[in-house]
Amino acid sequence: MGLFLYSTQPYIKYHINEALLGKRHYVWCSEVFDGRLEARINIASTLGKSSNPAEIYDDVRQYAKAGRADRHCDHIIRWRASIPTVAVELNKLGRIDDAALKEITYLVKTAEVDFWRPLLYVIDRQRVGDGRIQLVEPERRAGVANEYVINDLTLTEADILEF
Repeated sequence: MGLFLYSTQPYIKYHINEALLGKRHYVWCSEVFDGRLEARINIASTLGKSSNPAEIYDDVRQYAKAGRADRHCDHIIRWRASIPTVAVELNKLGRIDDAALKEITYLVKTAEVDFWRPLLYVIDRQRVGDGRIQLVEPERRAGVANEYVINDLTLTEADILEF
């Protein structure tokens, strides 16, 4: 078990979490930063492309730099679809009001390419504590490596890098 967890998120999601969701971040993360490299020596580090923080970062950065992020990048296509869906669920649960739901929907619909640029979250596992780190069921993982979800990460528990 590593000291850190890694997650790649788009800048727009970071902004939404900070401005509209009480500075609490939902992250899907891994103990492995780059499964392409680590799996060569440890099969338990094998991550699917859709869950490998390094590959997600590289793919999204490439498209964002080229100015075509919203048309050709699978990660951004999925984020564009999932963020409003999650916002609707949060609204139904009473965690956000109608104004926040409208704002999130508008932001995602009109976001410029730069808003989708990737950010790497380096999460301090000790600060979060094991009680808030949820292991993803094997059938929902993209590979052999463990994947985790944290529903309420704060920025005192992670560093955010952009390179």
